[in-house]
Amino acid sequence: MTQAEPIAVEQRIAFGDCDIVGIVYTGRLLNYGVEAIDEFYKQVVGRGWFEFCTDHKLATPFVNVTVDFRKPATPRDKLICHVAPTRLGRTSIVFSVTGKQNDAICFEGSYTCVFTSMDTLEKQAPPDWLAKAIAPWVG
Repeated sequence: MTQAEPIAVEQRIAFGDCDIVGIVYTGRLLNYGVEAIDEFYKQVVGRGWFEFCTDHKLATPFVNVTVDFRKPATPRDKLICHVAPTRLGRTSIVFSVTGKQNDAICFEGSYTCVFTSMDTLEKQAPPDWLAKAIAPWVG
């Protein structure tokens, strides 16, 4: 089975997302990664975090995020976040997110979420419909 390519998500950088020297705030870059993951779910699974929570009582809180910053991002050019799951575990999923401007890497991150029941807050396996949709990326 061939592994699927990451999904490219275009992020609009607003002037208000930047500090006084015109580069994106660190926390905002983390959020661009989170937004890209939600968009991945919408495109690949057909529903995002809102539907997970409201329609399926499924929460996916982050338990680990690591990000390496390579180059400052600015509002001058669009930021493209390349996102794909790299691992689907028994109760967790790991996403790789790479943010680029003009093909230069601005940041690379690993975002780990755990699947939990919104009712009990207990860890659980991912639902079959989600695991099947993710399979082309994680083998």
